[in-house]
Amino acid sequence: RNSPSSSSFDRALKNIGDWASQRQCAATLGDTSMHLEVERRVIELRGGLDFVCQALHLAARSSYLNGSLLFDEASLEPKETEQLEALLRSCRLADSLVKRTMELILKAKHQNEDPDIQTLEDAHCIVFLEHGLYRPQAGGNTVEMTDLLRRVWRRMGQSARAKAVAMDYTPKILGCLAIAIANEDAPEAFEAAPLVAPRLPAATISVLRTTWSMVDRDRVGSEILERLTQEDPELSESLSNASVARTANIAKAMRMLLDEVDPANMPQFERILYALASLGRKYGRLNSGSLAPLKHALVRSVIAYVPTKEKKRASQAWETLSYAICSIVAPRLVVTDTLAEFSNSTSSALPIPASGTFAGSLAAQGVGLIEMCLKVSALSQGGTSAPAEVLSRTRQARQWFLQSVSEDIHTYCSLVASCIAVVAPADQDSGGQAAWEDAERHKWLKKSAEVPLRIAELCFNLAQTTAPARRFIKRSLQADWVAGARLLQTAAEISLRNVATNLPGARGDDVERLERRFQALREVGHVWEEMTEVS
Repeated sequence: RNSPSSSSFDRALKNIGDWASQRQCAATLGDTSMHLEVERRVIELRGGLDFVCQALHLAARSSYLNGSLLFDEASLEPKETEQLEALLRSCRLADSLVKRTMELILKAKHQNEDPDIQTLEDAHCIVFLEHGLYRPQAGGNTVEMTDLLRRVWRRMGQSARAKAVAMDYTPKILGCLAIAIANEDAPEAFEAAPLVAPRLPAATISVLRTTWSMVDRDRVGSEILERLTQEDPELSESLSNASVARTANIAKAMRMLLDEVDPANMPQFERILYALASLGRKYGRLNSGSLAPLKHALVRSVIAYVPTKEKKRASQAWETLSYAICSIVAPRLVVTDTLAEFSNSTSSALPIPASGTFAGSLAAQGVGLIEMCLKVSALSQGGTSAPAEVLSRTRQARQWFLQSVSEDIHTYCSLVASCIAVVAPADQDSGGQAAWEDAERHKWLKKSAEVPLRIAELCFNLAQTTAPARRFIKRSLQADWVAGARLLQTAAEISLRNVATNLPGARGDDVERLERRFQALREVGHVWEEMTEVS
């Protein structure tokens, strides 16, 4: 610390504190004013008072925050700037110290260019979050709250962010913060086409909230982590090391989701899950293989609190919620899994991914092999290029097959959730709830037939389109061509079997049309034999 004139500095520090107190007389925290909170945080962020220069100390003491002001560069009016500078000079401070202090207060440079301004900004953000100064500005609007928290997150450095995620928030604010962080740190979570979670019956929601009220909120987070340690020690360790995943926040995360699980609030439920999946993937070890141990740890921890006679119904409701969560989270994770992670998730105690997912994956790999054979053969000496239309179709098909992987998992999880959901007895139905629940189930049944049907149709179409191009393939690539064709054939066979399983239970205006498309595929000739005749 520079202290050429300790008495002048101490006088300036007192006077500037009095000035700040008068300016924010309405914004006090018990006996502690905002500017003293900012000062405390600056000292903490710098590792002690000895590491805080005089200019930064004075700037921190002058800080003014309230619920309607996002501590921006316009926080001082020109007249106030003049008053503050005159106050500093009246204490006979060195001219260089006055100039530097005013530079920090006015944020004359971008925070990335000046470590002192970044520290001051970090302290402002932490105090802003810690004392809930965002509430008056955003009110109860979750969209505005999320946008405001995103702006705060953007301004903070890494050390301040670490402190921010470890703070205590209400479940609602925790959800908004998760979405805000994901928007900044993992924006790809919101760039993909949005997925719609299955809407849960009122009876299921009632059981979920009733049984959650039975758990010990102070213990359930640690109990979930303990069970997770038994299921997946590596994932448990990763979560334990994350400050945001402390046991209190685990319980709040569940409360947060239960608050948003009503059909009208489902869009926020989905956004929270997008955010959690993306952040868990980016900063933790979350992958599709993590879903089985997470599901089992959650369900078993909650059910342990439920009376024996109610356990079956409670377990059914929590299984339903787990699949509703997976309908949003699993598609995001599967497409980012490594080969080892994808293999591990396949062998986990959860049918995600299942046969339909592999049909899309095999089809994408199969068409990729075919596309490679055509390109390499064209580049060889004396090679012949395949028609541009054929290559264009293979590229488009490959992208669609990859998309179908996510779509199949989403549809499957939604179907399971809608089929196992707790529903009210028929004699207690009111307002057409039973009809709505039945329509929800059949919606997912129909879609669970549509997705594999489209995969099968595209596989057959590609076989017919690319079969004539087999004469262009180099002899050394014929085995690869046949492998690609067989992968497409296998994907088509898996898909047709899934259609045959799911289509009979579907109802609706389009079911007859789906049945005609299905029958047409079963009558297709020997396209696979033709495609594999390369010698």
